Formats: sequence, C-alpha cells, structure tokens
Amino acid sequence: MKRALLLLCLLLPVASWAETVQLAGSTTCLKIVRAAVEEYAHLHAGTTFALSGGGSSAGIARVLEGRTHLGMSSCEPTREERQRLLAAHVRILPIARDAVVPVVSRAVFEGGVRHIRRAELADIYAGRLRNWRALGGPDRAILVVGKNAYHGTQRVFMRYLGLDRVPERWLIELDDDRDLLRLLRASDQAIGYVGIGYLDDSVRALALQLEEGVVAPTPDNIRAGRYPLARTLYLLVAPGAPHEARAFADFLRAPAGQAIVRKTGFVPLAQ
Repeated sequence: MKRALLLLCLLLPVASWAETVQLAGSTTCLKIVRAAVEEYAHLHAGTTFALSGGGSSAGIARVLEGRTHLGMSSCEPTREERQRLLAAHVRILPIARDAVVPVVSRAVFEGGVRHIRRAELADIYAGRLRNWRALGGPDRAILVVGKNAYHGTQRVFMRYLGLDRVPERWLIELDDDRDLLRLLRASDQAIGYVGIGYLDDSVRALALQLEEGVVAPTPDNIRAGRYPLARTLYLLVAPGAPHEARAFADFLRAPAGQAIVRKTGFVPLAQ
C-alpha cells in the first residue's frame, strides 16, 4: 500500500504538466494567443496554459527540442528551419496575417514625415541618415529603435531593407513591442517597427512610398499582398502534443478563433 501511494505521488506532477498546454515563441503572436487562451479556457474548463515569449527563434527551437507543445513564429521559417520542422513531423499552421509597420513619434509625423521609402529606412537603420530634416521633418536627430535578432519581426524588417545587421551604436534594441511603443510615446524623435496588432493612437504609422505610389498597411492591402511588409503568423504543433494543444490550434484557425484574430487588431486568414 505504501509503495502504491509513493508511486501515485511521483506520477501526480507528470500528470499535472501533461494537462497544461505549453506555448512559447513570438511576442507578436502572444497578443492573439493570450486572448484566445482566455476564451478557450472559458469554454473548456480544466484546460490550463503556460505562455512564454522569447521570440520566433525560441519558438522554433523549443518545439524542435521537445520543450513546448506549440511554438509561435511571426515569420516564415527559413529553408533550413522548414526542413528540420518537417523532418521532425511538426505541423506548420498559419493562424493570421500581419504586417511589420514602421512607426514614429507623433512629433515626427506632425512635423511632416508621413511616408517613407525603403532606401530611406535602410539609410536610417544603417546609420547613414541621422536627422529628420533630411526627410522633410523637424530638425531633430533620429532615435533608432528595433527588436533583437531572436524576433521574427526583426528578421522580416531587416530582410526588406536588405540589411544583415544594424550597427549597435545606432540602435536601441528592445524585446517587446509594448516596450518599443512606450519609448516612442515618450520621445519626439524616434522611429521603430511593430506588428499591426500593436498599433495605437499614441504613435503614428508610416506608409511605404513605392514606385506605384504610397501604400498603407490596411487589411485589404495586407490580404492582397500590396503591402510589402505583410507576413503570416504561425503555430508550430509538436508531434507529441497532447489533445488539448491540438484542439486549441484547431480552435484558433476556426471561425471563433479568427474572430479573436480580428478583435486583437490582426488580419484573419481568408475563409
């Protein structure tokens, strides 16, 4: 009897962990996932979740290492990553459409900078363009803010600019879109970039000046592929994920989950 009780006590923590759905990765995806978890837990009492960020690179790595049930990624996996994920029988599921949006402090926007060219963005992030006056804005130094290299948002943005990396002396690197927005709110000279679901009235989005004209990050332009910094957000489902994790992934892609995508400011998948 004592031996049976000891065995039961040893098994209890394992059973408890198995009932908790583990998610890790993209901080962009976290905004959608937090809202979806709240709704799903209300509908399915007894299902618990553990959420952590760390960026898309962490989401991909942890699901490959078997350290999470669901990875989150805000960028297309590289060819090598996709090969490794498929070889490990990880399901790569789109959950939403999004866009990386250049944003500036309100004083910069109100000072005359309303849209920007890719070459101008590249010059800013490479440290070649250092004053807003060169773009028709106020005579202020440009405070350059970005995400660190573990984030899919940074990967998408740098790829668009054609930059491998940014000299650290020009850049303030942050880990979370909310921290980036707080800095831009407090500044009168800053530029950064966030996912569209994080935009609010405290900062201003810059449209992109393309050869065919100015293109804003509207849902229609994102869906149609006219906005060049559009992207897809993904859930990565581990092959050994429990039923609760797989059911949550299905919920997020179903109409009820896509309504949450829209409510959180992102663009639902085409139905």
